[in-house]
Amino acid sequence: MVNRSHNNQGLIGMNYLQKCGRSHRSGLQVNLNPTTETYHSVFATDCLDVLSQLPNESVQLIICDPP
Repeated sequence: MVNRSHNNQGLIGMNYLQKCGRSHRSGLQVNLNPTTETYHSVFATDCLDVLSQLPNESVQLIICDPP
């Protein structure tokens, strides 16, 4: 099988940055510590009202289904 990564411009760019000692978006630190508390909620309201009240980086997944 041929190595398709040689034609992948994104991978070529990331490799170049790595060789130059620079970082790229995929090199960001991710917090893998598990949360101690989990809450599941369903809100039947305007999603913009709820989203504006949430603190930054406090939610792992939000699904908004507009009418």
